[in-house]
Amino acid sequence: MSGHYKQLDKRVFIFKNDLRKRKTETLIMKKFFTVKDYNSNPKKEYVRCKVIRGHKKMIRNIIDNKFPTKGIIKINSKDKKQLQIYRFFQDHYADHTSELDEVSKTESGPLTDGKARRDYSKVKLDTENSFNNKFCKEYFTSQAVRESFCIFIELVFSKIDPEDLNEKFGFSCCQRRLHNLDCYDKWMILKFYLQDEMFATLDYCKPEINIESNDLLPSISSIFELDGLDSESYEGNLELAICSIKHEEEKKEEETRLVFQ
Repeated sequence: MSGHYKQLDKRVFIFKNDLRKRKTETLIMKKFFTVKDYNSNPKKEYVRCKVIRGHKKMIRNIIDNKFPTKGIIKINSKDKKQLQIYRFFQDHYADHTSELDEVSKTESGPLTDGKARRDYSKVKLDTENSFNNKFCKEYFTSQAVRESFCIFIELVFSKIDPEDLNEKFGFSCCQRRLHNLDCYDKWMILKFYLQDEMFATLDYCKPEINIESNDLLPSISSIFELDGLDSESYEGNLELAICSIKHEEEKKEEETRLVFQ
């Protein structure tokens, strides 16, 4: 897994050199588009809401002895890789039951979360109204919660399938009928943000988790088939395969630089 992070960190670093000095998370969100309006990008609060609610829901499913079958936490019972990560998530929960039970409660969210079950007479005056930095910093106070969340994200992204991830998150990486390498790159960057960059914005270090057999990228043959490339000329070299994407990013960066000169 560390190898993926080293490669992705270089790509995220490109965003940090943005001439308009926009936040990294803002630039990452701009790589995706809402379903209703292709000209609109998902907000970071929406993404945080989606994954934190999913994390809480998966913990509650374990408590209630239910297998995740819907939404962002949906697991294919025949997928060995997903089942392996899910068991790892369960084992981690068993080691940190009290801490994870507490954050999984519906009423532990911001005022926009779990309204149907919230007793407003008991709401704290400092309860946050959204999944903003203050709420997220409090949610991830515990190292155990941060570890559990990272395992959860590993499960959500256990297979980088753009169509499946579009459905899970409720927004799109493109408008094309067939996805290409750029789509895979976008989802890998979002995964990196949720497991690393987001914690950095909250002044937390990314927790270290070790999950074996974590091959997130699609097969080389699938990548070349999607992009119509000659697989023999690359001989399985993924760095060469993503060269075109990096070239496009550098080209866009140069165009932006010329505009703001």
